[in-house]
Order: sequence, then C-alpha cells, then structure tokens
Amino acid sequence: MPSSSRLIQQGYGRARTWRVRKSRWYWPILALTFLGALAELFLITMSVAQLIMAEPKGSLLYAMETKCKTGDHLPCGLLQGIVMPFLTLALASVAYLFFRFTRVSRAYLHKARENPRDLVQTAGGIFGRVVGRDQLCAVLMEDLRDSASAERTSWSAASGRARPRCWCCSPGNWPAGVHPAIRRPSHGRRRAHTDGDPRTDRDSRTDGDPQQAPPAPEPEPVAPADVFRRTLHTKALQLYATALQIDSVDAEPQQHRIAMELTTSWPDLRARDPHTLSVTKTLLVSRFGEALRAVDRGRSVHPAYTELFEIGRLEPSYAVRVAIAQEIGAGGDSAFELLQARLRLPETVRQRPMERTRDWRLDLWESQQPWEAGDRREDRDASAPDGLAPLQRLEEEEREEEEREWRDDTLCAWLIPLLVGSVTLRRHRDTPYEILASWVQRVGAQDAGGPALDLTLEVALAQGFKFAANRRARHRHARAQAREYLSEQAWDMLRRSRFWFTRLTLLHALTLWELPDGEASAGRTGAGTDPAQLVRQWLALPAGEAQHPFVDAAAELCVWALLTGRPERYLWIDESGVIAQVGSQPAEGGEVRKHQLWIPPSTGWSTLHPRAQQLLADVLLLLNLAERGDWPADRLQRLRRTDRPDLPPCLSRDRRPLDPGRALVRTAASHAGSNCRDDCAFGLCPYPPSGLNGQRPELSEAFCRAQFTLLSHTRPFARPQAPWQQRTDLAELRLFWERMSKRSRGAHRGG
Repeated sequence: MPSSSRLIQQGYGRARTWRVRKSRWYWPILALTFLGALAELFLITMSVAQLIMAEPKGSLLYAMETKCKTGDHLPCGLLQGIVMPFLTLALASVAYLFFRFTRVSRAYLHKARENPRDLVQTAGGIFGRVVGRDQLCAVLMEDLRDSASAERTSWSAASGRARPRCWCCSPGNWPAGVHPAIRRPSHGRRRAHTDGDPRTDRDSRTDGDPQQAPPAPEPEPVAPADVFRRTLHTKALQLYATALQIDSVDAEPQQHRIAMELTTSWPDLRARDPHTLSVTKTLLVSRFGEALRAVDRGRSVHPAYTELFEIGRLEPSYAVRVAIAQEIGAGGDSAFELLQARLRLPETVRQRPMERTRDWRLDLWESQQPWEAGDRREDRDASAPDGLAPLQRLEEEEREEEEREWRDDTLCAWLIPLLVGSVTLRRHRDTPYEILASWVQRVGAQDAGGPALDLTLEVALAQGFKFAANRRARHRHARAQAREYLSEQAWDMLRRSRFWFTRLTLLHALTLWELPDGEASAGRTGAGTDPAQLVRQWLALPAGEAQHPFVDAAAELCVWALLTGRPERYLWIDESGVIAQVGSQPAEGGEVRKHQLWIPPSTGWSTLHPRAQQLLADVLLLLNLAERGDWPADRLQRLRRTDRPDLPPCLSRDRRPLDPGRALVRTAASHAGSNCRDDCAFGLCPYPPSGLNGQRPELSEAFCRAQFTLLSHTRPFARPQAPWQQRTDLAELRLFWERMSKRSRGAHRGG
C-alpha cells in the first residue's frame, strides 16, 4: 500500500479525522473521566509504595488510614463506598478507549487488507481499479461528516437488483420510421432478448423456415417526427446514434439523410430530466463524430460536418455545443473544406432593419419541422390576448435568431484553433492559419481595419486555444508546427486583451504548451528553469495597469503546475465541464493514455488543489452573474461591467447581496442590480434565481459542500486563505456556501 506522502504527491489530500458533533457535556465528562483515572492510578501507586516501604508512617495513605481508625468511621466509609467505584469506572473507561482506538482499529485495517470480503461482500481485486472510486468515496465521506446531510444520503445501484436490459435492443421497440440500417442487426439479437415472450419465442423458432413464417412486408417509411412521437426522445437519440454508426461502414452510406432528419427534429427534443437529455445528446455527438471520420476515411461521400455544425447552432446546452466543437475540430481537412466559408470573421456591427428578409436556411429548416411544433405554438398563442400573440411570437423568433447567430460565432471561435492543429495544410492564404491570425488581430485594439471582437467571442477564441493546448505532443492532432504557431498567436492575443477571463484562459493554454512532454520537450531552452519569471513575462502589462485578482491567483497556480508537472491539480479545461462531475484521479505522467490529453475528460473538481477549487468556484459565480439574460446583447452588456481590474463587493467583501436562495420568479427584486450595495458599480446582484436556464450549469451540491468544508479547515477567528477573500467574514462565507448547497439540492429535486 502506498505511503501517505506518496499519495499526497500523486494528488490526494490528507486524510481528515472523522469527527462527530459533540454535545456540550462531552468535554467536561471526558475531562472528569481522565482525572478520575489519574486519581485511581495515584492511589494504586501510593498503596503499592506503602506496602513496599519499611516505615510507611510518613506517607499520605498511612495518615488517612490512622485518622479513619481513631476518628469517626462514617465519613471514611461513605468516601470509600461512593468515590472509589467511580474512580475504578473512570480507569476502566480510559483503558477501554485506549484499547479501542489502538488495537481494534489496527486489527480492522489488517483484516481489510488481507480479507476485504469478510467486511464488505462486494469488495474484490477489481475495486482498486475502478476509475474515480477514491474521489467519489471522499465526497460521500465529507457529506456524511455532517449530521444534517447524513440523514438524507441515499445509496442507489447497490442493492443487487438486476440491470434492466437495453430498450433499443428489443426487436419489438424499433419504430418503423427509423433508418433501415438500425433494423438490420436486430434479427441476430432476437433470441438473446426473448425474456419468455411466447410471441417472440415463436418468431425465433420459425426464423429458419420460410414456409412457416413468411417474411413480413417492409414497413412504409414515415416522417422523422413519428420516431420522436412514438418513442421517448432520449431513446430516439440512441437509435439515431446506432444508425449513424452502422451507416458509416455501409458501402453506400446515407449519412446526409440521417443527419438531415436528426437536424430537423433537434429543436423539438424534450425529456423529463434535462440532465439525462444533455448526457444522451453528448453521447450521440460522440458517435456522430466517429461516424463522420469513418465516412471520411472511406472517401465515398463528403461527411456531414455541415449538419453537425447546424445542430450546434440549434442546441441550447453549453456542454453539448462544446462536444460538437471538439468533434468537428478533429475533422481535419474535410471539416475545414466544408466549413471554410463560415469560419470567417463575424459581423461585429449588425444593422437590424425594421422589416428583415428571412434567411433561406430558416425557411428550409422550418418547412421540415414536425407538425407538433406548430400545434404547440398555436396553443400558446391562443392563451395570449389577441393583440399580444403576434408580438410575442415575433419577439421569440427574433430572440431565437439572435441566439443562433451568437452560437454560430461562438462555434467558429472554438473551431479555428482546433482546426489549425488537425489540418495537414501548410501556412498560406485560405488556411486556418490565416483565418486565426485575422481573428487575433481583431482582439482589443482597433488596428486591424475593423472593430474589435466583443468579449463573448474573445472568450470563445481563448477557450479554443485552451482546447487545442490540451493535446499532448503524442496526440495525432498536435503537430510541432501547429503547436508553435498556436502558442505564438495565444501570446499575441494575451498581450492585446485586458479582459480578466480571456487572460486567465490564455494563461492556462500557454502553461499547457510549456509543460515538458517527454521527447517532444528535448532541446527546449529555459523550460522549467524559472516558471515564476516565465509567467510574469506572459502577463506583463504597461506601467500603471493593475492585474485582476483572479488572474494573479491563476498565475500562482500555473507556476505550481510547471514546477510539479501535474496540470490537472492546478488547471482546468472547461469550467462548466469540470464543475459537473466529481471526476477521477489521472494516471501517472509517464503512463500512455487513450485520449493523449494533459487533462482528460474524466477529470473533475475533486482532483483540483483546494486553492484551485476556490478560484474555480468564484470564477463561475462571477460568470453566472454576468451571463444571465435571455438575449445575447444583454449578456454582453453585463459581461462588459466586469471588464475592470477589481472584483464586485459581493465576492470580495460581503456575500449577503448575492442571496442565492431566490426561486424562479420574475420580479423586479430578482433583476440584475436590484440587490447591490450602495458602493457597488457592477450592478449584478442578486444571484440568478434557482431554476433559470443559464449559459452554464448550476454548481452541484457536492461542490458547494466541498467549498464549505475547505473553509471549515480554517482556524477559528482567522481569515479565508484565498487572497481575494481576505476582507470577507469567514462565518458569512460558510453560510453562503451552505445556502448554495441547499439551493442545488432544491433545484435537483425540482428537476
């Protein structure tokens, strides 16, 4: 078993002592018990000494015994009959506690190592190889330490119940409108999934005899809307993922047809649990990307990257859009060839006429929408007043169109750095290199012949750099020329930008590129010799300009990452992705990984250093405050309020204006700026109400409780350790994170 120091070097935290909330009489009783045990030992020692001594006349016990014999015997009898049993009981209690906390614990640890099944029946050798088991156990133990949360902790998937069979493997559940590629493998699996159904058994017995079972006629193809109407949407997405995979190995793939059907039905996807729908969409996007690359290798047809990009424009979930960008960014030359015209610089100033002409793409998609969407719109309009229904519909259409334009620009900003790494083209005109340089020149300054990028696109471009920097030197899309070019462009963008979140993101990207990576780092001069000086050089600002507190904190963490060579402890790739999962401990630095990434997708917030967890938490708080609102223009306006080198008072001094316990009620008291302090110039409080679909996911209950636990480690009457929290009251900070955990728990139950 590894030693404690070895585990700490690998990224594990020190084991905390298990403590239970004590009553107010616990410590006085424990002190009296130890004093009684000491008194009993003293009396025993004196008695033994009196027996050994030749002349015990001068001892204390001899004097007490002589006084009891010559005087009244009643007091001595009462003291001996009442006090001595309590002293004996105290000594016995201390002896038991000493034995209990030394010998018994040691014996159980030995038994757990030698025969774990005697303690836990489900334990075995495979348990040590379960990904993320240590991080999940740590979160559960931290939750159980609190008596209030221990009562509501529930265990699931451990009762030994049989796993339900996959719905999409049952032959009777295949919708008739699904692409024929899905139904082809179902006959080979029919016998394995009969489950005692006499009709299915009869079908399986007559499969080999054409006289007994004439072939059923092929069902008529139906509209893709019927697939979503007959099945749950999450199951329909699983069917489409299977269709894309099977079709990718077909001699004549029909990928564009399947992708078109999926795209036209995408806006109407619904599910009872939004999280389940988001996870299913992410899995579908992953299978879609594999199918695209398989078709591209076959060279039979052009892969459907355009349809996947269009799905990204229609998708409201941030996590799904990031997954789409990752899959398209790995498409290489084919993806760039098909999307080259869309990767140019966006229109930074859009003139909106009163009567706009409709885009032909909107007409195309809306003409193929399922009929249920029109019925729902008519029902919604019928409930509104006659004069307001057309205006509401017009406002909704305009907001959705502006939202899709914003998603289009954001996807392009993510994709350009990723495509620079995946294409095989050299640097010349009309390549990702030239397009990326034109984007970087529009950051900050006005010297590129046009207006500067707005902050949302500036942040998205910086995130694209970090996605590309996460690829290690052994990654198939990490060519040396592309890595060097991306690093230079990221540094140029860092010098141009003054927005705190852009600088923090680019600092993470430059740190990942600077990490030594085996043979790829051989011959580099100065790498790792003075990381602090290197980071200061990256973040150099003109004289008189102050650095943002979050950037200063991130710089210190980047220095630690360069010194230790473990970026997963101090950096993260995507704030929303790392906050959504507890994660698992990455392998050792020298071990070859499947993804060939510095920080794999399985890494969660539990792997981060406590200081990095605190920085991540407050960065997300500030982003959630700024990125609220239904219109992209409103989010951009609030994001500009944070473009200054200081923090709002609700994060640096007083967290009460955040008021995270508000429910989803659209009132004037919940609007941004309605609960700010008088000396606040940001106008962002209160925190967005619970249940509001923001750009980023809610902070989980486990993460909020982890923040509370980190503050509990601080000594009483001390200040928080994070530099930007030094002026915040520690008790108030703990109360805030306790309320945030209750908010997350309520939002989860409501969902």
